[in-house]
Amino acid sequence: MVKQILNELNKGYKNRFLIKVGEHYKSITDSEIACFYIWERATFLRTTADNEYVIDHSLDNLQKMLDPSRFFRVNRYCIVNINQISDMVNYSSSRLKIILKSKKAMQDIIVSKDKVSEFKKWIDK
Repeated sequence: MVKQILNELNKGYKNRFLIKVGEHYKSITDSEIACFYIWERATFLRTTADNEYVIDHSLDNLQKMLDPSRFFRVNRYCIVNINQISDMVNYSSSRLKIILKSKKAMQDIIVSKDKVSEFKKWIDK
């Protein structure tokens, strides 16, 4: 009964992404995703294994597709997976810097000022 309720609650959220790698295709589950981000006008998916893939979705579309209990859009350029956040640090006056569990260094992920309050509520659920 509990599994059935959970399945109904998660209904409609995308939990798998098909990625083309050369001549091959790879299926990546949402649990393998560390974040989505924009770089040089392209949208990338970054995995927990630090692999990066270009995808054909905008962050606006991804935000609608992903489970909001697991993914949060922290700014105009990045959506993070709650399970991949290793640390949060005060950054400037009223912003937060997010550090992912990733081994590979990544550009700073800063929660925008207008989303800090919402982010703190989301992370505290």
